[in-house]
Amino acid sequence: LKAKCWHNLDCLQLCACWLHPRLYASTCSLGTMAAVAVAKPGFGYVLGTACASYLVHHIYMSFKVVKARKQFGVSYPALYADSSNCSDEKNRQTFNCVQRAHQNSLENQPIFLTLLTLSGLQYPVTAATFGAVYLAGRIGYVQGYS
Repeated sequence: LKAKCWHNLDCLQLCACWLHPRLYASTCSLGTMAAVAVAKPGFGYVLGTACASYLVHHIYMSFKVVKARKQFGVSYPALYADSSNCSDEKNRQTFNCVQRAHQNSLENQPIFLTLLTLSGLQYPVTAATFGAVYLAGRIGYVQGYS
């Protein structure tokens, strides 16, 4: 790791400057363009909310889709139910609602995680609280829509 990086600092020094700017203040001559993201105390709540998001989106909602697949006889690889794989119109509509609720939630998850992380850097407890409220809303949405 002797490759020289930015401002004649080797890679390890550069990483150390970014991770511990106060410890390496004399070594770091990175100028005003260097940005360091430092998490505040309580950021663990944000990480816990992100893990809960995974459980809600990828475990709970997936199980609902798998249960609906078995209940209405829609086999893989069909993403949605149509007349070829589900004869009853009411069952098709119910399965498709479960699947759409899951897909919609998955489409919104990256935006949620990005906003949760960015707001959590400054306001970790508030971000985690609103994140938990959002996840409760997602569960209610899936229950109501399906």
